[in-house]
Amino acid sequence: MLASFAITNSKGRLHQEEQDPLLSSFEVDIHRIVESKSFRRLEYKTQVFFTKKEDHYRNRLTHSLEAAEIAKTLAKSLALEQNLAEAITLAHDLGHAPFGHAGEDALNEVLAEFELSFDHNLHTISLVTEIEKQYPKFSGLNLSFEVIDGLIKHNGTFKDKNIHPLLAKYAKTYDVDLYKYSSLEAQIASLSDDIAYNNHDIDDGFRAGFISIAQLEQIPLLSDFIKKIKQEYPSIEEHILIYETIRRMRNLMIIDLINNTKLNLKNSGIETTEDIYNYPHSLVCFSKEIEEYNQQIRKFLMDKVYQNHKVIKITHKAKRMIRELFFLYMENLTCLPPFLQQQLSSNKKENATLICKFIAGMSDRYCISEYRSFFELTSSYIK
Repeated sequence: MLASFAITNSKGRLHQEEQDPLLSSFEVDIHRIVESKSFRRLEYKTQVFFTKKEDHYRNRLTHSLEAAEIAKTLAKSLALEQNLAEAITLAHDLGHAPFGHAGEDALNEVLAEFELSFDHNLHTISLVTEIEKQYPKFSGLNLSFEVIDGLIKHNGTFKDKNIHPLLAKYAKTYDVDLYKYSSLEAQIASLSDDIAYNNHDIDDGFRAGFISIAQLEQIPLLSDFIKKIKQEYPSIEEHILIYETIRRMRNLMIIDLINNTKLNLKNSGIETTEDIYNYPHSLVCFSKEIEEYNQQIRKFLMDKVYQNHKVIKITHKAKRMIRELFFLYMENLTCLPPFLQQQLSSNKKENATLICKFIAGMSDRYCISEYRSFFELTSSYIK
């Protein structure tokens, strides 16, 4: 039985449809997200490490799946709507450019010349509401209002009055109050993202040789886990030690989030979904102790993994590819695919936006292939 403040029914969709005979509204959303082209492309989009060189690094797809499993666990434990939490989590990274945040940075650099910007969260909304085209009656995926609300507020409410015009348009169309908090299911989706990457990036960093067990032992909580595991399994192999440490760490974070959220709900007197929307701050959060630990992990990953010279090397190449492709297309519009040429206008800003969306939709490997087709006569570019 779901809690009184859970989302038990959807308010519907922008384009009205008949109820599916087999699936709930949020189950339909999950199917549509998983069946979208944008979701399939996540398999070839970088999370942190360029996956062409190693089969076992996380990519955007596997990250989304891991985060969704965490979201389902949290929702179940808090008596919330699991399918809604899963749908939001599965869709939250659809708008990422190729090569992760490096791609986003490159697009922002080139768009600055046109007084434009790129935000992967906003691009996610564009994909699920407009760009995806696979249904005869509407553009986009026509997801439930609650999923759209959760995606728009993936990073919380909007304090800034200077709202991006496109975001303001989406908020008005989908009746989203940008200054109110989202459902608990959406708040869960946001924190599930953090739990997933803060743990699996340690695993990938160790696999890449950027992190050692000795370095992990310098973090107090991790040191405690490692010490206990070594006592339990004296001859444990290093890679299994890392995996077991991460498993216990992830479980601790999940349990802490559940217990702290329950405490917040009890102390706040929350009874209905409207109470959740109108509450002055997020109710899904870690305890102070685990939040401090979470910040330690983020700093550790930034120092040891994200700023590692090998990652920076790939990042530099990726940004160069994206910049050069963008200006190639802008200066030679006939280099664009025919379906995009049909959408061009005489307005440079509009064309820049169109080209930005085209590049943002590329997978890593398609971006490399496109770059090579225009700029290279030799074989390998990224090594």
